[in-house]
Amino acid sequence: LFGSKKIRKVLFIQPPDTDSKTFNYAAGKRGRLYNYPPYGLGILATQLRAINIEVDILNLNFEILKGCQQSNSQNEFQFDEIWKKKTEERIKEFKPDFIGLTSMFSQSHDILVELSNKINEIDKNILLGAGGVHITNSVSDTKTFDKFVNQLQNLNYFFLYEADLSFLNFIKAYNEKKHFDQIGQLIIRYEKNKFFKFINHLHPTSELLNTVPALDLLQTS
Repeated sequence: LFGSKKIRKVLFIQPPDTDSKTFNYAAGKRGRLYNYPPYGLGILATQLRAINIEVDILNLNFEILKGCQQSNSQNEFQFDEIWKKKTEERIKEFKPDFIGLTSMFSQSHDILVELSNKINEIDKNILLGAGGVHITNSVSDTKTFDKFVNQLQNLNYFFLYEADLSFLNFIKAYNEKKHFDQIGQLIIRYEKNKFFKFINHLHPTSELLNTVPALDLLQTS
């Protein structure tokens, strides 16, 4: 469940809100699509920095919308080329030990699958996990669990509910190889179809909830 090396560098990735098949180019060109900063990832980044973990955030939704705005036509705009290039560039530049993806809504499911496959193609040695509402709902329901985890075959860590405390505890346990009893809200794939589930719920403390996000990493313009 926990390898011998330590996690020293974490890259968080905000996927595009949808995939190339359903992206609305006209709305994006008019500036009518949402471009919210990845606030939750910024919170986690601040918390990881407090325990001396190097962190970066790649906002692929921002990169897609920027590319759409800067394009001269829909034929010129290359949705998949943009996110694939930005992902590969950031991974090779930052060299993360762990990549965390976030997925809030089911409409981002297909791009989440594509993104996780691309990351595995770039570097199979990077630990890969995901969290968010869509992840929580899909792996918590026995009716959707098998289909979901099979489609995301390159994901080994599924984080449930709020991750303010659970992700921190996971990083500490992984690096120190102890305090495994403090892990919660996490499902780990240790073989293709075998999983270990930490089902205890970890509520964030008031101190964690008052965290200021890493504003320097929240690219929005």
